[in-house]
Amino acid sequence: MNVAEYIRKSISMNDICVKYNFTPDRAGFISCPFHAEKTASLKIFSNDRGWHCFGCNQGGSVIDFVKLLFSVDFCEAVRIINRDFCLGIPTSKKAGYREREIIRKKMYEMERVRSENAHQREKELAEYESLLDEYIVCDLIVRFLKPKSPDEEISNIYAKAANRMPIVEFRLDCIKG
Repeated sequence: MNVAEYIRKSISMNDICVKYNFTPDRAGFISCPFHAEKTASLKIFSNDRGWHCFGCNQGGSVIDFVKLLFSVDFCEAVRIINRDFCLGIPTSKKAGYREREIIRKKMYEMERVRSENAHQREKELAEYESLLDEYIVCDLIVRFLKPKSPDEEISNIYAKAANRMPIVEFRLDCIKG
């Protein structure tokens, strides 16, 4: 993986919009900063597919956007993104073989950590959804099987659900927290 691929995977167009104060409308359009226009014609695509302006027919990746936005070449755009998003990628102009290998290893390590974090977030989301389902079931059981009088016998299902609810609620708070 080279530096450009790493940047394209790490930084989305939405990140670029936030950093450089562009606010897409509901449909994902912004006013194009590359030509004069009255209505927004630059589409920010989701899923890191980049951008395209239907007015001036420009488009591309996050690097292409920064190139045009700051009127710089590819290398300078990479340096700007690296600096503005604190990626920590060394960008020396004349890197030798050893320096390139160090950079490559660092990028692979950064990608591995990013991938592990994404996997951990997916696991937490799945656990959260499972706990939320369990909480809803417990809540329904408690509501509908609650004894109507002090003399009425408490069912085992009601007792288990009533005891389980605070535990599930605590675990939900821990994940969300």
